[in-house]
Amino acid sequence: LSRRQRQMCIRDRPFFEDLRIAVQFWHGDEEFSPRLRFLWDAAADQYLRYETMYYALSLLRTRLQALG
Repeated sequence: LSRRQRQMCIRDRPFFEDLRIAVQFWHGDEEFSPRLRFLWDAAADQYLRYETMYYALSLLRTRLQALG
């Protein structure tokens, strides 16, 4: 992998059958700190309430932390 590819990883996975979420992780470097972002499909609010989306992100973050 190139340095740029190592710095940023984006994974786009189905969260439910018709709802996708992208996870973007920037490893960081000497200028910028690491950053993790969750990017919802534009229609997410048609499938889930805001509170449910927040809970789902919390669950996903916990699972990512468990991976190490």
